[in-house]
Amino acid sequence: MARHGLVEFEVVPVGPFTPLSLLFGTQPCPIAPAAPSQRGRGAPTRVLALDRLRENVSVADLTPHLTEEAAEA
Repeated sequence: MARHGLVEFEVVPVGPFTPLSLLFGTQPCPIAPAAPSQRGRGAPTRVLALDRLRENVSVADLTPHLTEEAAEA
């Protein structure tokens, strides 16, 4: 859908996961921090990408692209 300009994204950095996992009760104890990347740039960046339809796009505009989108997923 992004390739066809039908959706836009909001990218939110998240992490460390420890506070989130404790807040949601999905982990009984803190999660260890991520290991530094192999290229020496520090820990990998973790993001939450939220997509939403652009203002001028309706659900009907998505229909021709659903098969392609499912295949990519």
